[in-house]
Amino acid sequence: MNTQVQITDYNVALEAFGLDRAYELKPVRHWLPEGGIDGEPTGVNLVVDATTGRHLHGVSVGDGYRIIPNSAYAYIGEVLENCTYTDGGWLKGGRVSYLQVSFDARPIRPGDDIVEQLTLLNAVDGSLGFKIVPGALRIFCDNQIPYLSAMAKQYGYTVRHTKNHEKALHKARHAMVDVHETQKRNREYLRALTQVRLSDREAESIVIDIVGPMRGDGGEEYTQAQKDLMRDLERTYFSAPTEDLPGTAYAMHNAITAHGTHQVATGGRTVSPTESLLVGRAQAWMVDALATMNQRLGARV
Repeated sequence: MNTQVQITDYNVALEAFGLDRAYELKPVRHWLPEGGIDGEPTGVNLVVDATTGRHLHGVSVGDGYRIIPNSAYAYIGEVLENCTYTDGGWLKGGRVSYLQVSFDARPIRPGDDIVEQLTLLNAVDGSLGFKIVPGALRIFCDNQIPYLSAMAKQYGYTVRHTKNHEKALHKARHAMVDVHETQKRNREYLRALTQVRLSDREAESIVIDIVGPMRGDGGEEYTQAQKDLMRDLERTYFSAPTEDLPGTAYAMHNAITAHGTHQVATGGRTVSPTESLLVGRAQAWMVDALATMNQRLGARV
């Protein structure tokens, strides 16, 4: 389901999204010689609905498996500032649940409706662990599960369904606090940039500092790569759309990151295919360029 509501109470969210369903493990036992199934456990367990007693068809897990209850969603979500639960439900015929949590909904700039979001996944059938996936996503079908798992592996966190899952959840919670604090600082920084006005001359000076000293013949002119960089930054900055707040440090930040994103897409090269950017690959260039801008802005941010 994709209701995209705004629920602040976790228990209300569980009920609204149908996630208040609990499961437990039922051991499969050996048959006794005289009949009946009350013999020794086989080491195999069925996953059973705690309310109805029905087991998930075709699902069995070993003794090392532990069910992580959906209450773990609240354990992660409650550490996030201005947390709201916006969507949730079940995938794979009721075997995988998900809950989406948004937080820090204050806009960076007027008209900005982008919020930080986590998607939490929890499988009761042993098919995947409890996963924390950062990023704004829309859940609509089972086919997204492999993609979400890959995102959790690369950018998020996974807790396996083992007897040590409580310790692992505690570690994941602390990791999410660190991620949240970093994102919070980044958003506050971006909000501050929207309030810093730049004159055209100051903006051109920042671009020149980012481009660096002349490195052409005899150090008397810019290389073609430097010229391409200067032209691209100035064009993006001075033609910034209204939503990027033209004439502000926020617009300069967007010009830098737009160029860096283009570098990533082109393998870290500039528009000129014969010259690599002087300060290196895309990620390093963005870090250096933003540091140069921040140094020029000084105490204004």
